[in-house]
Amino acid sequence: MRRYDIVCGIMCGIVMMAFGCSRAPSLRVMFPSPHGLEAGDRVMMNDVAIGTIREVSLETPSRVVCSVDLERHAIRFINQSTVFTYGTDTAGNGGKCLICKNCDDMAPAIERGHSFTGMGFVAYSLACIGHQADAIWLDYMKEQIEEVVRSGGDFSRDAREKLEVFARSNAAAFNETMHELNHTIQELDDDAKRTLEDIRRSAGP
Repeated sequence: MRRYDIVCGIMCGIVMMAFGCSRAPSLRVMFPSPHGLEAGDRVMMNDVAIGTIREVSLETPSRVVCSVDLERHAIRFINQSTVFTYGTDTAGNGGKCLICKNCDDMAPAIERGHSFTGMGFVAYSLACIGHQADAIWLDYMKEQIEEVVRSGGDFSRDAREKLEVFARSNAAAFNETMHELNHTIQELDDDAKRTLEDIRRSAGP
C-alpha cells in the first residue's frame, strides 16, 4: 500500500471518529407508566425536535425508562433544571412525544446518561414557577373544597388526581394548606374527608 493511501486512511479515520462515529448525547426519562410513548417518538423543546426516544423499557413494575438520543447540537440546551412530560406530537405523525423545557437556563450542564423523573402535565406546567405554584395550588384546593361543600359527596376524579399531584410535589405545602383550610374541611362529607386524608397519607410525612 502506498504511503499516500496510508496517510489518507488515517486522516479519514480521525475525521470519522471526531465527527461521524461519536455517540449521540443520551439521557433517561423515567415515568411510572409508558403513557403511550414508543421508540422513535420525538423529543420536543419549544416545538422543535431535539432528539428521539431510542427505547422504552420496563425497569420495575412502577418505573418505565425512556432512553433518549439527542441531536448532537441539542445537548447544550439541556441542563439539570430541565423538566419533561409527555404529550401529542401534533407537528409530527400525531403520536406521542416527550416535551421538555428549562426552568433555569443558567443551571449546571448534565453528563451523558443523566436521569430525569418525568412529570404529569399539571406538575410540568407549574414546575418552573417556584413558590408561586404553592399559591396556585392553595387557590385551587380552596376552590375544590368549597365546591364539594356546596354540592356534597366526594371529590371528582379529576380534582383528586390534581390534588395528588400537589401532595406528591410538595407534601409540606399540602399539609399546611390542609391546616389553613381545616375549618372548611370540617364541613365536607365523610367520603371527601377520607379522600383528603388518603391523599395526605400517600404523600408521606
